[in-house]
Order: sequence, then structure tokens, then C-alpha cells
Amino acid sequence: MDLDELSELLALPSLVADLDALESTMVDVLRRDGTLDELVEPGIRVVTGGGKRLRPTLTIAAAAVGGAPANDHVTAAGVAVELVQVGSLVHDDLMDHAKTRRGVETVNAREGLNWAILVGDYLLAVAGIQAASVSKEVAHSLARTIADLAAGQGREVARQGDPHRSVADYEASIRGKTAALMRCSATVGAQAAGMSLMEVDALAAFGEGFGMAFQIVDDVLDVVASSEKLGKPAGNDIGEGVFTLPVIYALDGPEGERLAELLERRTDDAAVAEANELVRRSDGVRLALDAARDWNGRAADLLAGFDSPTAEGLAKLPDHYLAWALDRAGYSPSR
Repeated sequence: MDLDELSELLALPSLVADLDALESTMVDVLRRDGTLDELVEPGIRVVTGGGKRLRPTLTIAAAAVGGAPANDHVTAAGVAVELVQVGSLVHDDLMDHAKTRRGVETVNAREGLNWAILVGDYLLAVAGIQAASVSKEVAHSLARTIADLAAGQGREVARQGDPHRSVADYEASIRGKTAALMRCSATVGAQAAGMSLMEVDALAAFGEGFGMAFQIVDDVLDVVASSEKLGKPAGNDIGEGVFTLPVIYALDGPEGERLAELLERRTDDAAVAEANELVRRSDGVRLALDAARDWNGRAADLLAGFDSPTAEGLAKLPDHYLAWALDRAGYSPSR
């Protein structure tokens, strides 16, 4: 997303400068004395390789709702959540055998599988150090989130290739693997600002709801967008046996039987291509986007009790992001 537009939406005039400072801090904390260059250099390559910086933006915005500027504690909290995000992506790329992300060569592709594991672990460990430098509450929130990420990803692996995967199981998986970190991003910003438990909980629930919608949109884009538009391989979920919400809904449609047959042959490129096409022309995409909008609405409602221009902007952010993501992918829901 355009950071200037986001800065205006969230009433955060210093957002661009704050995120620049946050990236500089990330690089500095990764270059700790005595750390192996083989860990540091790939780590820096991936943390500076682009990305929306959406999670630290949530941290900065949540702190601003509580009246706190992007001070050292808020920056450290934002660094922590972004390092968890990037570290988890290093591990995701390893599991997906991805060669590039956002046009940057992945660690597993350049340095190899073993280094990808170690670099991902290093990023997560440094994230924990940063969280602990803020407070024990922030450290606890981050540690819980890393556990949730693993559990959510584990749920996905456990249901890999299962054509009977339910909506409830899908939601439980994405609540852990994606929404948990969005929840944490808002939580640690509120905690760094010293907000009340009730306020922290409201912002945390907002982050989780936005995160649920965010992952549903990402799963829709895997079906409808190109790899060039996404900045990562597209159309891979079905081939990997990861049956997401648009697929689950499409399986209940009139061409569900044919789709189920194709899913059984997902190692065949032609079957995967036909399966993706069936999902694209089914009601699955529309129903999944309806579900994303529902999560967005619930998330926005959670901020009604805050009297803050940043809170008002946050309430608009989920729908703003959905529209931006679909437009960037060149997809019109009316098709």
C-alpha cells in the first residue's frame, strides 16, 4: 500500500519516517557482535527485501490510539513483530520450496535448506530479545504468538490434501498462522503505550479480525492473481494440497464433484490448472470475499469505543486493504 496514503488514513504524519527508523533498527539488532555473517547477511536481505510493513504499522497505530508516539519501546515492539513475520516467511518458503519472494531470492534457494532453518530461527530469537526489552507483557504476547503460528501452520499441514476440510478447521488454522500475529501487532503497541487491559483486549481483537480477513484475501488472490502481481508464486495452494476457503466453498457448488476429482490428482499440473479455473468461475471466490468483508466489519466495530482519529482510520483500514489488494491483483469482484 502507498505509505503516504496510509499515513493520512491513520492520522500518523510521521509514519514513513517511523517505519524507516524501524527498518534501520532491525538491521542494527541483527548485526549483533559475534553473530555469524552466514546468519546476519541472509537475514538482512530478507528483512530489507520489501513488504508492506503492515504489522509494525499496526503496532505504531495502536500505540498512537493510546497517545504514545513511536518511541524506543514502540519501535522495539514493532521490530519484534516484523522479525517474527519475516522469520516465519523464511520457514514458509522452505516448506513451500519457493525460489523467490517479492523478487528476492529466498534463503532456501540461495543458501540452502539448513541455512533457511537457522536464519528463520535467528530472526525469531532476535524478535524475542526485542520484545523482552520492552516489558514482560510484550515478551509474553510475542511468545504466545509464535506458539500460535506453529499450531496454526500445523493444523494446515495436518489437513493437507483433505477434500473434506471444513470452514471451521480452515478458520482455526488461519487464526493461528496469520491472525495471531496481527493480533499481537496491535496488542504490543497498546501494551507499549501503557493502555488498560480492556483497551488492549479491544485492539487485540481488532487485529485478529483484520488478520482473519487478510488471510482469506490472500487465499483468494492465490486463485485469481498472477505470480507477477503477487510477488510470489501464485496458484500453488491446490498443488500443495492446501484447500483454502474459496476451494472449500467451490466444493459445495455444482461443479464440486469434478473439482474433488481434480484435487485427487493435484500432482498433475494440468489437473491443478483446471482445478484453479473451476474455483475461479465458481461462487467460491465471491463467498470467500463476503466472509472477508464480514470479518472486516466485526473488526471495525471493536474500535467504536475509542475517541481517536487513528482509531477511526484503523476501523477503515481492513476494507481499504481489501480494495487495494484486489486492485493490485487486477481482479474485479464483479467479474
